[in-house]
Amino acid sequence: PISSETEYLRNNLWPNLVEVTTKNLKNGIKDIAIFEIGKTYSPPKNGLPKEDYSLSIALCNETDNPIQELYQIIQNLDLVHLGGDPDTPPREYLHPARFASLEKSGKQEGFIGEIHPRFVNKFGIEQRVAVLEITLNPQM
Repeated sequence: PISSETEYLRNNLWPNLVEVTTKNLKNGIKDIAIFEIGKTYSPPKNGLPKEDYSLSIALCNETDNPIQELYQIIQNLDLVHLGGDPDTPPREYLHPARFASLEKSGKQEGFIGEIHPRFVNKFGIEQRVAVLEITLNPQM
């Protein structure tokens, strides 16, 4: 590892975006839309973790429903569509009623949701924060 903060393989990108959102809000920026593309890792199968490239987007603005705004952005790209019951994201960090899986061709490729207020309040964020994360190179 390069540092003690990066000694583990990450399975989601969105936590980094929450940190960046916090810094921007503390600097007086009110409307924040940021993204990251990077490697993520799934639990090991056959001894090796599965490596994918993922796209994560965070949106924090003064609207009452940043998830709707974020979904409209991604819907225009025709990458994924709202799907069934999600099974992979860390649900304890996401609001249980403001969350959905994203699918392509019937297969879950990611999720969209609002970060739970208990989690963002620990960072000093009072606004609602929506995040989206999708796999860019899904393995068949």
